[in-house]
Amino acid sequence: MNLTLSKRGDYVVRSALSLARAYQDGSQRKIREVVAEMGVPQTYASQILNDLVKTGIAESKSGKEGGYKLTKAPDQIRMLDIVEAGEGALRSDKCSLGDGPCRWDSVCPLHEIWYSATSAIRKVLQEMTLQDLLDKDLMLESGNFTVPESTHRKSKRNITVSDWIQIETAVDKVTVFVRSESDMTTVFMQCLNDIDSLRLSLDGLLPSWSASKLDTVVKPATNDAINGIFKFDKSHSEKPGTTYYSISFEAATVSNLNIHSDLIGKVVMIDEDRSEFHLKGSIRISEHNVSAKEDVETKLATAFIRTVLRKLADMIE
Repeated sequence: MNLTLSKRGDYVVRSALSLARAYQDGSQRKIREVVAEMGVPQTYASQILNDLVKTGIAESKSGKEGGYKLTKAPDQIRMLDIVEAGEGALRSDKCSLGDGPCRWDSVCPLHEIWYSATSAIRKVLQEMTLQDLLDKDLMLESGNFTVPESTHRKSKRNITVSDWIQIETAVDKVTVFVRSESDMTTVFMQCLNDIDSLRLSLDGLLPSWSASKLDTVVKPATNDAINGIFKFDKSHSEKPGTTYYSISFEAATVSNLNIHSDLIGKVVMIDEDRSEFHLKGSIRISEHNVSAKEDVETKLATAFIRTVLRKLADMIE
């Protein structure tokens, strides 16, 4: 038995987590922001968010300034309610042994055991709030969360990346470009396509990195995210004009590969005519029916970030 959330339940929890992140600063989330931040498929994102609306966990507002937001603080929302918004009631109204033989008229031998097990799961989820989940997520983002021994990960999928480039342009121009989600989408899209030639030379059997669709979200980085990723890099931190941005994208490739980024971009002024742009964070790769070589994935992710920086510099200069 594979005791885990269904895809729909998974996406509902991720979407609730995205809304919890927005609740801290009173903002709302657009569908595209949830897609880029949490890797929820664009095709189902509106349905998933409506699951939260129908259960009263979230509310929506239409229009240019609209979006989705929680109806109350994350510490007032139980994880049981969120999970059941996607999975339905976590209790069975059918015999645990299905249509098999049963020695009792209405209760099978597994009834009490199964009831105890499902009650225990419900109790844990009832005692845990969305704030608890958010706290753990922020700790993971900042690198301060210890991965438990019970982790289900069998191979490295989150690849740490770090690189920077000097740009012969004033810092204001670089900042305007980086803050433009459409410009950053163009850069990421082109670089995923460009990196495919390297994939072919390293291992032509791996899925293509050429993107068929890509959504990007750029917003000012939180202090927790900045400290978590740049805690060992204090260079230029005191220079005037230094700005930080959380940059996330969710890409679907022509080979049914999903590539997601959690990056912090740092724009630094060197002088009036020169700037630096740093990218740090992680690239997550989710494959379908293909087990990629870990060293090849790392080389591709590293080369991808280097290609992004060069392309960005070329377009700005």
